[in-house]
Amino acid sequence: MVEADLIPMSSISVHLRPARAPPCILRALCSEKRHYSTREVAFFNSIAHVLTIRMDREFAENKMLQEKSKVTSLLLNVLPQETVLQLQSQKKPEIISVKYDTATVLFADLVGFTELSSRLPAVKVVSILNDIFSALDLAAERNRMEKIKTIGDAYMAAAGVPKVMAVKEQGFNAAMMALEIPEIVARFAKKHNENINVRVGIHTGGPVVAGVIGVKKFCYDMWGDSVNTASRMESTGIPGKIQVSDDVYQNIKGMFDFEVRGPVNVKGKGIMTTYFLLGHRDVEEEG
Repeated sequence: MVEADLIPMSSISVHLRPARAPPCILRALCSEKRHYSTREVAFFNSIAHVLTIRMDREFAENKMLQEKSKVTSLLLNVLPQETVLQLQSQKKPEIISVKYDTATVLFADLVGFTELSSRLPAVKVVSILNDIFSALDLAAERNRMEKIKTIGDAYMAAAGVPKVMAVKEQGFNAAMMALEIPEIVARFAKKHNENINVRVGIHTGGPVVAGVIGVKKFCYDMWGDSVNTASRMESTGIPGKIQVSDDVYQNIKGMFDFEVRGPVNVKGKGIMTTYFLLGHRDVEEEG
């Protein structure tokens, strides 16, 4: 082998194509106290080429996993976890809908917010709503309730959808969340120095259907007579009070204190006996 065919160790990194030579290859070669032939350099290049292809593939796979994680996080902000998993497992777009025998639905509506929004700057209105609804999101999570959606200045949540649970557990979770709502609204009304109150209504019944609608912007929603009845419990209620149907009362009356409101004329339902939820009954009180 002639001297011209030899490449000194100090310049090996110049002869290896940068795009084909991972740092680990360069470090290994440069650590050897010798000269390399052009044939050896070609061999090193082929190894580096294979390693680079593998590294590029791993980088692309990791990048894809990171992007998938971002998409999943975004979907979890608008859809239940079970629904997100169902969407991701679909090989082709399909309608997602599930029928539930029973569910407990809660509606909360901010009283006086329409007047407030007409006189305050839009940024201020959104700030107040964001404060209140963000706190309600946390209350829903604490009490194992599923946030369904917000409608203007109203908030909707449910128990038993999409995670199936016993009827008494549904009622308990909904009642515990409901008891937090007036305090949450009062706290942020004070913070923003505004007169804001809230009506809350709860109903348990079924069957209900829950699913995803839309193509461009997914929306998880619920349908059924029980959903309408829960909405009526809120709309026929009294500001500052939590009105529940007799179905809710019968399921959890041993765990909470109630005040009988009496017969109420509910649109589409006729006369219904309703109750005001007052508070959670401690174990000591039961004894």
